[in-house]
Amino acid sequence: MTATTRDSRPLWVRVISHTAGLFGVRFYNMLYGERSLLEPTKRVEPPPGLGVRRATSGDFELLASKLAPPQAESCRIAAAQQSRCLVALVGKQFAGYSWLNTEDIYLLSWRVQALPSAGGYTYNSFVQPEFRGQKIFQCLTEAAYTELQQAGFEFCCNLVDRDNAPSVAARRRLGAQFRAAPILKLPGLNPVPLWRFPFGVSASESG
Repeated sequence: MTATTRDSRPLWVRVISHTAGLFGVRFYNMLYGERSLLEPTKRVEPPPGLGVRRATSGDFELLASKLAPPQAESCRIAAAQQSRCLVALVGKQFAGYSWLNTEDIYLLSWRVQALPSAGGYTYNSFVQPEFRGQKIFQCLTEAAYTELQQAGFEFCCNLVDRDNAPSVAARRRLGAQFRAAPILKLPGLNPVPLWRFPFGVSASESG
């Protein structure tokens, strides 16, 4: 949360969160989003000249040269997690990226839990500021859904900060359903969901 973003949580929640943070305890107010892949993906009209594809070694060099240190570090972590990267290019200009994993769910650098065999997970998406508002994120997400559909996966899920309204709205437009997913991080341990993720619920509801 940036310094300019108003914390909308109740005062008592903020006090408890601050106190717990002094002891290395972190609480993440997340949403679990899921989109069934058993139904066709709604086509997103891309902006002129946009192409989305699997990243190559040359693309990773381009990312390293264009990104600010925090984004570059998040990509390094995602690559170490054996995730695959989709990049969006407008001509030869790097516009954005999104990471896709079919084994595990991650929060930042931590593994949260394993995915079921029918599910994929998208995370760590980023769009360059000058390309925002042009449906780049939707195009990246649609490409991830399509790749998973073609490989026989039944659903795609993701974790989103509850306060990240643009990301939630963009995924909802592509058919994602969201449920509360508070996550607790204790010192020295991986994060733990306080509520069980409803894996595959969107697939069963669509069927």
